[in-house]
Amino acid sequence: MEALVEQVRDGSTLRIYLLPEFQFVQVFVAGIQSPQMGRRAAPETVVEPEVTVDSTNGDVPAEPRAPLTSAQRLAVSASAAESSADTFGPDAKFFTEMRVLNRDVRIVLEGVDKFSNLIGSVYYPDGESAKDLALELVENVSNMLE
Repeated sequence: MEALVEQVRDGSTLRIYLLPEFQFVQVFVAGIQSPQMGRRAAPETVVEPEVTVDSTNGDVPAEPRAPLTSAQRLAVSASAAESSADTFGPDAKFFTEMRVLNRDVRIVLEGVDKFSNLIGSVYYPDGESAKDLALELVENVSNMLE
């Protein structure tokens, strides 16, 4: 299938538009799993809506919510905790971005996982030939390790 790469989440996960219908899907590159990029921490401040008088009956709504307790902040931070990128995560993402981001690629769909995520081989043009993204990424990382 022809596709246009819209976003590179990490070295092996792409968000693409399938052409010509422009269906927006996420594709996991078949055969590899790239190091993760990490996560940012959730914001600690909560924006509260402004308290106003109800014009229909003149009542003042209930008191504004109190700030989060330490237990609530801990629960929020545990679910969206900051984590650093894995070794070679940024390098793998950069490698993938440089070759396929905002470019036309060919996707050969290999299957779906239990969450209906698409898994497929990604081929990008390189001169007169097409290269397999998974193979090139693995070769690049192995060269970095030497």
